Amino acid sequence: MKLFLVAAAAVCFLASVKAEIGWDGIQAVSVSGFQCLHNAGHRFFIARVWESVGNYDETGIANIKNARAAGW
Repeated sequence: MKLFLVAAAAVCFLASVKAEIGWDGIQAVSVSGFQCLHNAGHRFFIARVWESVGNYDETGIANIKNARAAGW
């Protein structure tokens, strides 16, 4: 039993967790801005495309297009 607990503890300590750095925002970002974010290690972007007053967020939609153009 003791060996099992030691083995289970070792597995817990040796298991790795994969995490990615991302970014979300509502300000306008250019294609070169998204390239810079990618070079800085960011791997995903969460865009706001809907405003709380019920309108489309045109800046957020433009950000999605710029992110795609930058290779995201």
